[in-house]
Amino acid sequence: MSALEGTVIDAKTRKPLAGVSVTATDTLPQSGTTVHTDAAGNYHLGTLEPGIYTLQFAMDGYDPYTRDGIELQMNRTIRVNGELLPTSVGAAASS
Repeated sequence: MSALEGTVIDAKTRKPLAGVSVTATDTLPQSGTTVHTDAAGNYHLGTLEPGIYTLQFAMDGYDPYTRDGIELQMNRTIRVNGELLPTSVGAAASS
């Protein structure tokens, strides 16, 4: 089995975010697994089958962040960190 792990922070304050929903979706057969970050902003998605995954980070008050094309090989753990931008900052940046 394989795993994804990492830390999610606020892109503006650089502080860890607790309670972020982290979802790994396998492109085939389109199955997903979701966990939430702990108090230190860390997550661990273990026991994943090898394959190509899309990883999505989402939390109220922040713009979602998606990372595509993460290739998991057998018995490997890949670290994927995320930075979420507060929604108001994202809205101002796109104006």
